[in-house]
Amino acid sequence: MDQLSEEEARKIRILKAVVIGLGILILLALFTLVLGLALGGKSSDEETAQQINTPSRDVPFLADNLEIPLPLPEDATIQEMDIMGNRLALRWRAAGDDRDHIWIIDLESGGVLRKLTQP
Repeated sequence: MDQLSEEEARKIRILKAVVIGLGILILLALFTLVLGLALGGKSSDEETAQQINTPSRDVPFLADNLEIPLPLPEDATIQEMDIMGNRLALRWRAAGDDRDHIWIIDLESGGVLRKLTQP
């Protein structure tokens, strides 16, 4: 084995220090993850069910009135719904119409904010 030059030896020392430093960071991250799971990651099934079934305080309209009258055609079928904050995105399709319609509804007022139709 050849003798290493002083420059090569210095580079190897720097590389070893970097590898040791990264190893320490990985161990600290794992310790933090385990500690977080052990202290704050506990939630019983009852607590989870209670959180799911509790009405959101951010949406007063839902808490006061669970019905939102929508002027959908009688033959319309709702394809998908999604709540984003105090907005409801509603995707629906009328019978005989191949186009999807998306309405954005304000849950505080119950009004339709935007109507989008697939071209």
